[in-house]
Amino acid sequence: MRTRRGEVAATEPCGRSTRLASPRSSTPFLRIRRSSWDTQFTAFLEAICLADAVDVELAARLTEETDAAGLLDRAEREGLGQWRGLGSHGLRREAAAVFEPSPFAQRALSASARRNLPPRRLRELNILIAWWELDNGQPFAALRRAVEYRDWALATDTVRRFWNELLPYGLQVTELFRGVPLTVLGRLPLVTTLLAIIANARPDHRLRATEFFLLAAYGSRQRSATRDPADRVLLRAIESAAQRVSGRDGTKAAREAFDTLGEMSPGDRSRLGRNEPSIWNQIGTSLLYGGDVPRAIECFRQSVAVSDAGGYRAGLQGLALLAGTYALDGDIVQARAVAGRAEEREWPERWKTGYPGSYLQLAHALIALEDGDLEAAEAHLHALDEHRETIEHWAPLLHVDVLIQLRRHRPDIARERIRSVVSAQRARRAVSPFTSARLRHTSALAALAAGDLAAAERVLGRSEDARTAVSRARIALAAGDAERALRLLNGAAAGQASARARAEHLALTAASVAVLGHDDAHTRTAIERADAALAESEQMLALALVPDAALAVLAASIDRASHPDFAERVERARQWAMIAAPGAAPRLTAREHAVALELGRHDGVAQIAAALSVSPNTVKSQLRALYRKLGVSSRADALRALAAWGLIRPGVGTGPDDLGASGSQER
Repeated sequence: MRTRRGEVAATEPCGRSTRLASPRSSTPFLRIRRSSWDTQFTAFLEAICLADAVDVELAARLTEETDAAGLLDRAEREGLGQWRGLGSHGLRREAAAVFEPSPFAQRALSASARRNLPPRRLRELNILIAWWELDNGQPFAALRRAVEYRDWALATDTVRRFWNELLPYGLQVTELFRGVPLTVLGRLPLVTTLLAIIANARPDHRLRATEFFLLAAYGSRQRSATRDPADRVLLRAIESAAQRVSGRDGTKAAREAFDTLGEMSPGDRSRLGRNEPSIWNQIGTSLLYGGDVPRAIECFRQSVAVSDAGGYRAGLQGLALLAGTYALDGDIVQARAVAGRAEEREWPERWKTGYPGSYLQLAHALIALEDGDLEAAEAHLHALDEHRETIEHWAPLLHVDVLIQLRRHRPDIARERIRSVVSAQRARRAVSPFTSARLRHTSALAALAAGDLAAAERVLGRSEDARTAVSRARIALAAGDAERALRLLNGAAAGQASARARAEHLALTAASVAVLGHDDAHTRTAIERADAALAESEQMLALALVPDAALAVLAASIDRASHPDFAERVERARQWAMIAAPGAAPRLTAREHAVALELGRHDGVAQIAAALSVSPNTVKSQLRALYRKLGVSSRADALRALAAWGLIRPGVGTGPDDLGASGSQER
């Protein structure tokens, strides 16, 4: 066809003639265009060059050409690209071979297509290419086209199918969605959760991550009621993960997802595809941090089983989570076995030292600690240094770090680590109520190892659960009050606790009974129970965390002929000496001691003054001096500190905490 001077004729894929831009803007196309190209071949090339690669089927769908294979062969002969995945004799295998346009040809012809094709047709072709890229394991390329052409169903499906594979593209994924309004993202909880996880990996993007997590949780709640079981499970898993990582309790959504998974038919489960192991991992992690360890372990087992059956990588993370959970729970035998299985697998690069493998490193560190290998324990923690600040598992990693410092007899360093890490995580809004509760016991251990019994009591607060009773019993035993320690232990239900808590409970009970000098039968029973629990779980730390003075008495009480292994464990634990004897109790004057005794009987300055026949101002002055020596600022903390030091009877003083350091309340 003839054109105006200075223009070049071309045709659209549908056969209609159109005009290309002026030679200046279409120079690349002019350089490769040849006189032998007819309208059909030109349109074919423009369509296929929108893609980075095509197979015969995709080329046929893009162009509606029946001889797409022949046209691709012609393109190769003319130097416009080449086939990849040829057979041993250079023959094209229709099902496997793909044609890749040369970079120059692709740039020139795709630019020509973008100029010539109507926007609607251009969108149709790009969406076809995106689905092909998705089906051929190119999720980022598919996501890029989906976002460019605002196909949110395709974007959601891409994230649903290739969650883990998209994470390494981090900043590139974030850049794709930079201009997408929050009102749109609010309808895409899968996409928003991916953006939140990516943002959460960067310390300076924590607030943005929280915003995305909250948006994802809101979006999943809005959509879950109208979705089929497969999507409902996925949305609930996302909601639980979003709540967990933003410092809130995600256990309710996790339990709903767990229950729904259990009720789903095999057909519905199959629709989850490669996502099912990741869903089990996310649900299990939320349950773990909500304190439901048995269900968490079941989730991680399911992740591994589904992955093994389907050949999915997410099962590696399931193995890591399972190993770490067993180690934290105190089942070192199971932790060793699962960690060994994990090490036999082939891991993608950087997975072991990143988020997917973080619990495997945690398991190895705890196993090394139980074996007394501090260097190995530290090496496994250091493997995660790049992620320690941003990883959601920072709290158990901090706990293990503190245990290492206590084994090295550095309680002051341990306490400073706790202070600095918790402060940084609070600034990131990454401290959940459950995490705070768990870290109270870590802080109490560090304070006790430093000889600060009052601080150890203070940090435990007013909680009355079984775990806290064990921690208080340890403090009482360190203060020399074995009678109180045994009362606390007898009131705690060891049978319902984890293997670690149960071992600590039985070790402290055996030591307390030995210190009190009970009859031989009672002592023998306590030792036998502790011996059985420690041997079954292969734990040493439970004994090493018994105060050193009580451990020495326990060692002398063991019948070595009957319990040689237990005797050896106790001697080894004494060498570790993680909880040394505390320093001397604060020295109180006679008047301060009298005020301390009355403080447990009365909760007002006027009442204490009347009991001691002195003025309220005198009581206030003596309270200030007493609080200063104890290092506290309230009546409740003072009573706990006095009891820990054995200066008053434990358990007295249950009235309101209305006496601050100033002692200003008069009644």
